[in-house]
Order: sequence, then C-alpha cells, then structure tokens
Amino acid sequence: MQGHNNTYEERNSRQNDAEVAFEKLAKQKKWFLQRWGFDEKNHPVPSYSFQKIPKSLRSAPDYFVIFGHREFCFVEVKGFSGQIKIKKSDLEIYDSWQKNHKDTMVAIFAWQRKDPCSYTVRLDDINNDIESGELKIAGKYDDNGEEYYEIPLKLCKLM
Repeated sequence: MQGHNNTYEERNSRQNDAEVAFEKLAKQKKWFLQRWGFDEKNHPVPSYSFQKIPKSLRSAPDYFVIFGHREFCFVEVKGFSGQIKIKKSDLEIYDSWQKNHKDTMVAIFAWQRKDPCSYTVRLDDINNDIESGELKIAGKYDDNGEEYYEIPLKLCKLM
C-alpha cells in the first residue's frame, strides 16, 4: 500500500484507489466533477520540479464538484489506513482556497483501503475542533518533519 513512508515516485507509481473511489461515488451521485489539483498518476511532475511549485498550488484541492442545487465544493481526496492524517500546512492552504472563493466549501474525502469505506469531513468542522482545542497536533511525519492532525471519525460523515 502506498503511504507517507514511500518516496514521491513510489507513491505515484500506481493508481490512486482513493481517487478512483471518489470518482465512482461522484458518478453514482451524478455530481459534476472536474479534476483540479495535480494529477501525479496521469501527468506526473518530477519530484525535483514539484518542490519548486508554490505550496499553495502543490496543495490545491484535487477536484471541484458541483452537486445538489448548484452547490460548489473543492474536494481533497485522501487515502488512509486506520487514522486520517492531514498536514497542518495543507489545512492552511485549504483554508486559503475556501476564504479566497466566497460561498465555497472545502471538504476532505477520505477512503480507507482495508474496509473499504469512505468518509467526508468539512474543513469548517476540522477548524472548529482546532479552535475549540479538541483537535491538537498529533505528531510529525518522519520523512519531512511536517506536523499533522489526526482527524477523528466522529467528525466525519460515512459515505
């Protein structure tokens, strides 16, 4: 299974099952779906070049979706095993996408391989728990030292 312990090249050497699951869900629900962020599988950027791209673009949400009654949402797709982890720096970027696009929501679609099942969580719900002190930094990634939050499933909606 691909994960944060793999190199950039290893993580991007096979299809992203979480994105496949999200696209399947969007098709079933008849949502309008457009790939937005970088597509490491079909249009890879070499790792030495990827690091030169501004973080606000590297961490752009993966898709935008129009659903329901013309509701617009940026969606970041994450695969996870056991616990949903999101970098603090990525949350800051998602916040800027939401703030800079009025009346737009950012959501995380999290897909767990072992069950397989999927969840969604709104960025606003994560931020509310951070601001209230219920959600704190859970650790740092070994490979890059970036701080991350572990998102409790109680914040998420089972899809």
